[in-house]
This record gives sequence, C-alpha cells and structure tokens, in this order.
Amino acid sequence: MAPDGPSDVYPIECPVAKVAGVPRRFGVGVLLILVTFFAVLFAFLRTFDYGPKVCAVVGVLFVGVAAGQSLLFGGRRPREASLLVGALLFPLEMLTLAVYEHVVEEFSRGSIAEDILVGLFWSVPLGALFGYLAGTLTAGIFFVMDRWSNRRAQATQALIELQPFTESDIDTLLTWVNSPRLLGLWAGSTFSDPLDRPQLERHLRRASGQHPELLVFKAVCKDTGRTIGHVELSRIDRAMRSATVSLALVRPAETDRGEQSMALLRAILAVAFSQMKLHRVEVAVLVSDWRAITCYKQFGFISEGVLRDAIRFRGMYGDQQIMSILRHEWLWRQRPRQGRAQKHAFPES
Repeated sequence: MAPDGPSDVYPIECPVAKVAGVPRRFGVGVLLILVTFFAVLFAFLRTFDYGPKVCAVVGVLFVGVAAGQSLLFGGRRPREASLLVGALLFPLEMLTLAVYEHVVEEFSRGSIAEDILVGLFWSVPLGALFGYLAGTLTAGIFFVMDRWSNRRAQATQALIELQPFTESDIDTLLTWVNSPRLLGLWAGSTFSDPLDRPQLERHLRRASGQHPELLVFKAVCKDTGRTIGHVELSRIDRAMRSATVSLALVRPAETDRGEQSMALLRAILAVAFSQMKLHRVEVAVLVSDWRAITCYKQFGFISEGVLRDAIRFRGMYGDQQIMSILRHEWLWRQRPRQGRAQKHAFPES
C-alpha cells in the first residue's frame, strides 16, 4: 500500500545507528571546532619543520575529505567517500606540486613527464590511504561531538512514565491516527477506518473491572506532562501469566521517534515483568513493518513464526510475525544495564 500522507510514519521504530562522518549541515560552533583543529594540525606540522607546501597539501586533503564525506553518497558512506577523495585529490595535489616545482622554481632538471608519471603511479594508492586516515580522524571528531551532544540530550530529556489511558485522552489519540495507512500499521483489523471516538470508548470498556483482559496506557513525560505515546497489554492470562503488547504508538510529531519507541517498550516490559510478574510477553507485528521488528529484537524478542494471512485490512490480507520474550530472558538482559536503567528511572514498581 502506498503512503496516504506526505510522510511515511510507523507506530514504533528502532533508532537508526548513525554513521560517524561529517554532517551535511552544521552550525557556527562546529566551524569554530574545525578551525581550532586545523590550527593544532598546522602547529604540529611546523613543530617537525614541515614547510608551507606540506601544510598546504595536508590542509587541502583534510578539507576535501571532509567535503566528500558530507556530499558524496548522501553522507551515508563516509569511508568510501574518504577513499575516493583521497585517491583522486592527493594525485592532483602531487601533480600541481610537481608542475609548480618544475615551472616556477625549476627545482628539477629532469623530465617533468617522467616525474609526473612516476608520481601518479604511487600517489593514487597512497592518496587513498591518506584519505582514509584523514577521514577517520575527521569523522572521529564529529563522533565525539555527537556522543557529547547525545549525553547532554539524555541528561535533559524528560523521563517517561506510563499512566492509565482514559476517555479524556481519546481526542488526542484521534489526532495522531489520521490516515488509513497508519491505522492499518498500528491496529491492523482491531478498528475500522475511519477511527472514531465510539470505537475507542468500546475498546476502553474492556479495560475496566477487577481483573480486566486489557490494560491501556499512555506514555507521559514526567517533567512536562505531555503525552507522547500509547501502548496496551492485551490478552492478559493471569493463570498462564502471559500477555501481548499491542497498539504501541509513538506520537508521529516526535523528533526522536526511535528513542521514544525504545523508552515506550522498556516501560511496558517493566510493567509486565516487574509489576505484574508475568512469565511471557508476546507481540504480533506485520512482517513488512521491519522498523518495529528491529525494535523488538533489540529488546530480546525471539521470532517464533509467521501467521499467514492472519490480518485483513482494506480488503487485503497480510502475514503477521509472532515474537516473544520470557521473564528470565528479560531479567538476564537487565543485569548488565542496572546502572543504565536506574539512570533513566523508568517505573518498575
């Protein structure tokens, strides 16, 4: 099915690992750091009595590699960009230097053609090596900057807690699920299009009573009180101590949807295993929703199989992948992350 809106929004998704390299856009702060880097680099070269020519060659190579990482391959393949720029730019620098030495300074009395041919022979592979080294150093700077920026963002990011979803939250949820595509990805055949308030009210009544078969939550930022997500525990079997994570959704307008999705799953699993002491939690996800599948796998969910044509939406059938995680598996994954879990302070009791 083609997207119904201008953006391809999925209910939850895994944060995409960033490739270390020069970003396509950066501000004044980054420019100041780069200027400082070049000042230190040239000071280092001058310490070992390298002349202006070497400084010029090194400076142009670093600038070219940085530009290549940012512009080539859409900024997604910085290593290949570094090798390519180095293999092309370094020979060109050597050619320019040879012409300058022969024509302007008359440095050599030999044949300029011979010097150029010999120089180009070894400068191409050597340039690729230098380009890779320059790219690694440049990317390392931005990698450190990105990690520092992420730590600051995590330190100031509002913590998430799960609160009961009530009828007063229905209108907010309706503004999120505003397209047939998103409704199908999020709820499958649970609701019919268009999603409306009566459907959600009937659904919410299933969560009432002393031992409901359904628990409905909204994810709220503690500091701001802003609702950023929705998730449910359905098919609760207290005798078997099992349940299903369903209708997980992060507010489509969120900028860090991947991180918020991970926080949402972390919180609901804490409720299931730490508070309710369940033994098994499963999830059924469309086989085409690879973003959600990747997210669940990162939490230790194991794929158990595929239900063929298990869901029907808008006249089309789709396969569902069944995944599950057991309590001892969840506990085992929590052990090396105790410090991290306490830092994020997601509710567990």
